[in-house]
Amino acid sequence: MTEKATKSRHSGMQRSTLVFVVLFLVGAACVTYFTIDYKQNPSRLSKEARSEANIITGDIADKIEAELKQVESQVLKIADRLASGELDRDSFKAACTQELTQSPGLYGLWTAFAPLSTAQPDLFDPYCRRQGQEIVCEETAPYVDYTAADAGPVFGAQRTHWYHVPMERGNAWVEPYFCTEGEALMVTYGVKVQLSDAENNRDAVMGGDLSLDRLRQLLSQFSIGSTGYAFILSEEKRLIAHPNRDFLGKTIDEILADSTAPRLEASALRTIHATLSEGSMQGVGLGLEDPEDTQYVLWHRSIDPNGANWTLATVFYPEEIVQTNTAERRSKAAILLSTFPLVVGLIGCLIPQRFGRTRLLVVTATLSLMFVAGISFLWLWSLHYPSQTNDESFLVRNETMTNAVLAHILPESLDSESTVSLNWESTDRITTGMFVQSAKFLGPHNVAVTGYIWQRFSDGRNLEDIPGVVLPEAEDFSIERVASGDDFVRWYFEANLRQSFDYITYPVDRETIWIRLWPANFDEGVILVPDFAAYENMSLSEKPGLEMDFVLEGWDSVGTHFSYRANSYRANFGTATYAAHNNRPELYFNIDIQRKFIGPFVADLLPMLVVAGLLFAVVLIETRKTTDGLLMCNASNLLGHCARFFFVVIVSHVYVREKLAVPQIVYIEWFYFTMYGLLLLLSLCAVSFARERHIRLATLEDSQLVTWAYWPMTLGVLFLITLRTFV
Repeated sequence: MTEKATKSRHSGMQRSTLVFVVLFLVGAACVTYFTIDYKQNPSRLSKEARSEANIITGDIADKIEAELKQVESQVLKIADRLASGELDRDSFKAACTQELTQSPGLYGLWTAFAPLSTAQPDLFDPYCRRQGQEIVCEETAPYVDYTAADAGPVFGAQRTHWYHVPMERGNAWVEPYFCTEGEALMVTYGVKVQLSDAENNRDAVMGGDLSLDRLRQLLSQFSIGSTGYAFILSEEKRLIAHPNRDFLGKTIDEILADSTAPRLEASALRTIHATLSEGSMQGVGLGLEDPEDTQYVLWHRSIDPNGANWTLATVFYPEEIVQTNTAERRSKAAILLSTFPLVVGLIGCLIPQRFGRTRLLVVTATLSLMFVAGISFLWLWSLHYPSQTNDESFLVRNETMTNAVLAHILPESLDSESTVSLNWESTDRITTGMFVQSAKFLGPHNVAVTGYIWQRFSDGRNLEDIPGVVLPEAEDFSIERVASGDDFVRWYFEANLRQSFDYITYPVDRETIWIRLWPANFDEGVILVPDFAAYENMSLSEKPGLEMDFVLEGWDSVGTHFSYRANSYRANFGTATYAAHNNRPELYFNIDIQRKFIGPFVADLLPMLVVAGLLFAVVLIETRKTTDGLLMCNASNLLGHCARFFFVVIVSHVYVREKLAVPQIVYIEWFYFTMYGLLLLLSLCAVSFARERHIRLATLEDSQLVTWAYWPMTLGVLFLITLRTFV
């Protein structure tokens, strides 16, 4: 070898070593940065979720405060007219009726005169309020002396606080109480007024009522993830608004004293009680015993209309606000990508320059193995950190979540002629439970399911009044009553369900078998609600409602849950009063399943790996180096092998398409497309060799470099496809 050639070779080795050093340094820096970022990821995502929850809480608080200020302004407007003498006893009712007509959020307006210090106290307390679609005005005095303190038993609140608190404090919001006239729970804003000469300049209270159901409806307009909810506490820690209507008007201590109170709600109230006592305004974890519930976070903010000192609290699941699983996968994928230049550069630096061919062989082999490891890790992370679905379904695990979801889906009032479009509180609810014993895939989109369905009733219904259920997705459905009692009825069912499954990530996919439940008389406004009391634990991992020894060939069950979806239909089902255009909350029982990987790997992926290996062997055999350093190839043999391998690949590809029966391209098909591209590329190389006979490698000294690029190129393409699919 000439001296010039030796220097050129030495210079090339130095440049390659420099490249490896740069790769190592870049890789080390990237691994360090992304590792630190990954360690900080939970804290950052938590802050992001809490920040978003703080924004949502602020929006809700602004909405509530705006509603309260509206009530205050309306009360003050009437109070000013009353104090100036513009309104007398006769015109007062007409003014209140007009104000209520223009203000749909206001429940009632009233005034109460202080008694005269004469033998005749001359009590006067006109009350104008809503009664259905009408506004009625009535008086209780002189039959009821509202000036006497009444320690009424209703939730421990005095029922005449609406008079005494404003009279003593001036302008003030009153603690929740039960209004006997309207038969509803109220909060009242009262203003102390000095009347005109016509009323002997005595004092009076002018007030406006806001029903607690109105506040609940305002809270329901905000979505806090799919399972979060909000509630409002008064200064005395009474529930002013909460998805669970049974909590309204009660103090935290009264609710916690009830052993039947749902655990998540009780924990939220216990936590807010402690944090308010400490004066903390930060989001705090609820600390439940259930590992899945401990991830719920509570955030609260003060609402202080005219010194009311109310507290708005939101309970949310950070995973539903910030896509933490997606962030987790992306952070780990970033670290994985950073290891490629780090390892390749390290190997290149450790192997001496004089082993140029050996160094390149080790680098390409290591790179290929890293691509295989990278694909495996991406598969594993996709199963361990599944993507959150955006199918507009609302998961429910207790009564509070159910109330919050129904309040969010259903409007407060719609067409009064519709039997379905009712206030969500007044809809007919049937408690329904499900227990699935077996399931079997009959095809890519057909599932046979068997089990039990039951309904409970405790409102004096007759057994004949229980509507029963239908499964609208069932192609074949049989149901038989097997037991009944004074308060329940149970059926055994068998159904062949037709469903659409998303196989886009096959064979590394998770699916959901969903069973939609309709009441048989769905056109009468009946809503099915889950029978949470029938299950020991509603945690997803406990799989409530699923046979303990549940077997589904080729799949593992990972969890079950109830959920709601809002569906609309462009038909009235033969009932003229059915509101088909309105959102209809429908109950679903869901079984989350995960595909067993070994079956598809052996049936679909292993043949591709064997074909790729055989094709590599053909390339080694059919390409060789001549004595003068030229690359030779038996083009006809190579084309023949490519044609045979193409037949094997296309048959396997067609089998997968028929097995899945999906319109879109699924993940595993990219393996076939890669093989098609590889076969085409080798065929073009064979044609090129056949036409030119000899190809001198311009800058490469060894024809083996062509075969060394085979596996890194093939596996690299598959790795990038996997990265794009799962990250």
